Amino acid sequence: MKKQFIILAAFVGMSFVVSAQTTENNKTSNHKPYSGMYLQGGVAFPMLDLGKTDPTNSSSGMAALGYHFELGYSRQVTNQFGYKLATYYFGNAYNTKKYQEYYQGTIGLSHTVTSNEGWSVGGFLVKPYFYFPLSDNITWEFYGSAGLSAYYTPKYTITQSGTIVVNGQLITSSTSYNWNRSKGLAFAYGLGTQINFKLFNSNLVLSGDFLTSPIKYEATGVDSNNNSLSELKQMKLGYFSINIGYIVYF
Repeated sequence: MKKQFIILAAFVGMSFVVSAQTTENNKTSNHKPYSGMYLQGGVAFPMLDLGKTDPTNSSSGMAALGYHFELGYSRQVTNQFGYKLATYYFGNAYNTKKYQEYYQGTIGLSHTVTSNEGWSVGGFLVKPYFYFPLSDNITWEFYGSAGLSAYYTPKYTITQSGTIVVNGQLITSSTSYNWNRSKGLAFAYGLGTQINFKLFNSNLVLSGDFLTSPIKYEATGVDSNNNSLSELKQMKLGYFSINIGYIVYF
């Protein structure tokens, strides 16, 4: 984690050093830097371990298709360079459908799962970008992202039930496993691209973003017999989001 914070600090520092230098250079040019606020949102596809749906693999995130929102400040420093400061949020439900499909047809033991709290991930990003004009009213951006991510894991209950024969009689037994939400902080980084469509002093934007965070946490819970549950999990969260948004310049 210390190494990741050093990388983040260097990433942020480099962005502002370049910004300060290019702003100074612009004093002798015809370019006038401008700023804007933007809001965008869209569909979030779970990737890497987050998107795995094998319940027997401890690194599987079992995340369903979700959503993404981002609110940020954008500063265009030169004709080709700028940076963004953004807050973001991803929400993905626990994929109960995939869980039950995995065990469908199991002989002698049935599995059901319920969940009303899924994956919640949000944080802060610095996003230096380069952009290029495609026409008078359309520009293309390419950017990197780095920052901090706060995450909450899903809360869910797994119930296993089956029928056994005891002294010639059928007896049904059932055991539930209730897993709690865990939380933590992680380093987040990624890449993205964006198309801007000019509308007076604003832009309509379409973007695609990939973001990942390596996490390690202890999952805890309790079963129906009041026995404590604990499992150390290590995985890579991954998201690919397709977004539409709006930016107003001032």
